[in-house]
Amino acid sequence: MTAKDWNESLKGAVNLSETQRVVLCMSAAALPGEALSCDGASGVMEGAVRGLTEEKVKPVACLDALHIGSLKNKSTRDHFQSAVDGMAAFSAKAGTPIMGGEAYFHPCYDESALIHVLGIGIPEAGAEDRMTAELLAVPETPAETVPLPAVPPDLAQAEGGAAEAEGGKPEAGDGTPGKNPTEEEPLYLVQAKEYDVAGLPEPKEYGQVLQALLSTPSISGKGYIYRQFDFGAEPSAVMGPGESGAAVLRLGGGDGGAAGGVAATMDGNPRYARLDARLGGVIAVCEAARNLVCVGAKPAGALAAVYTYDSDGPKARGGLLEAAQALAIPLEVQFRSLSETDWKEMYATPVVGMLGVLENPDHAVRCGFRQEGDVVILLGQNKDELGASIYLSVIHGLEAGRPPELDLRLEKSVQDVTLELIQAGLAVSAHDCAEGGLAVALAESCVTGNIGVEITLTEAMRPSVFLFGETQSRIIISTKKEWAERTLSYLAKARIPYQVVGVVGGNKLRITGNDYHLILSLLELEEKYRRHIECVMNG
Repeated sequence: MTAKDWNESLKGAVNLSETQRVVLCMSAAALPGEALSCDGASGVMEGAVRGLTEEKVKPVACLDALHIGSLKNKSTRDHFQSAVDGMAAFSAKAGTPIMGGEAYFHPCYDESALIHVLGIGIPEAGAEDRMTAELLAVPETPAETVPLPAVPPDLAQAEGGAAEAEGGKPEAGDGTPGKNPTEEEPLYLVQAKEYDVAGLPEPKEYGQVLQALLSTPSISGKGYIYRQFDFGAEPSAVMGPGESGAAVLRLGGGDGGAAGGVAATMDGNPRYARLDARLGGVIAVCEAARNLVCVGAKPAGALAAVYTYDSDGPKARGGLLEAAQALAIPLEVQFRSLSETDWKEMYATPVVGMLGVLENPDHAVRCGFRQEGDVVILLGQNKDELGASIYLSVIHGLEAGRPPELDLRLEKSVQDVTLELIQAGLAVSAHDCAEGGLAVALAESCVTGNIGVEITLTEAMRPSVFLFGETQSRIIISTKKEWAERTLSYLAKARIPYQVVGVVGGNKLRITGNDYHLILSLLELEEKYRRHIECVMNG
């Protein structure tokens, strides 16, 4: 099938205050290998910018989300470079900086890549009266009853799919045989979900596991991409790519005063959505909101596209709306049927672009640890969950088990407390635990802050689960030593699970558990995390 443009009317406005409005426009396309060119990628970005100018607003920034095949394939590497070149060229031509986004690499996108660009626009003088973009609203319709557009019931999928680790054949029922429209759920998914991940052997060396995860392209630092974008010259830029999970922009003037600022992010994990359509949608919204909260921004509005096969469409869309309702985030969702395409191996994929508001963008918090002696606190609850994790994919060649559960009430509480601590000036860094779990989040905080940390974990739990499990609703914050007592007192009153886990300092990541140790130097972390994609692309 040729390139498919899914750019119809995914647009909405967000009120930042009584006098200020921001317009969001998401442009998207699915581009088969030969169409994933410089022109094809630049066309997607052009669509987002054009959607903003049609609203008589000034495009001030874009974010991109690229879902593409394995970089082990030379053709994928060539197409990936073409896509980056195309977006960079249009960004320079249009004068609209690409401030952030994500890149997700998986063999399920070998046939066709998904490209999304989220454009952010500010109204010009008198433009609000001429806008057609509707104001985004918190969904009111119960998620279970949300109707979907009529689509053909073609549920066929060819055998395929692969674990991300080596781009090889999947195991434990992880293939993708054809779906039977008469079955409630395809057999391969039933087998994958019921796979007993608890029976897997523990690694012999946890440091080697962490290095392997950090050098997995979906987790690795994306410096190779954003260094090709000219975002540094943008006067409104406060926090760009690589500093946290969200980009931060100053609006209107440069004093960070009444005009304030916004933060934006893009998120979506196809591994979760494939194994549980509803939960995949819920987690996509929550992770995007968590990224905003961790810089100190209150989520204010989102656009979401959900790519799925027709049988799972209501579940996936319902999951997105369910999370938006619980977190009180205005959201517009668009369903896009993969059953109408010829791409047989692509996983169901939710893509969420979300905007948040900051009163003073100069007070935004980064994910990197700050200084010697800062106290590290883990917010949220650890659970015995390994299903659908990137650890299983990379280390065991499995994409199986059930995705981590998510309690929306706990999620809301953890996000609210984090935001309050940042706004009170008590949290000097914040980073959510997502793909790769606690160990990856700690490593990223060390690399980004260029300082080590010593962590002590005392819970009775398998080390692989504690270190690499992807339990949701967890955020790592750090606070100054002299503020620790005040911070802990606040947390005790907030009634959320939390624990002090360590102290910032030194030049190593040290994690000590009941019967295990993980020790890696900053140099080792840096080598795997920052340089892997560049090394692969440069051969």
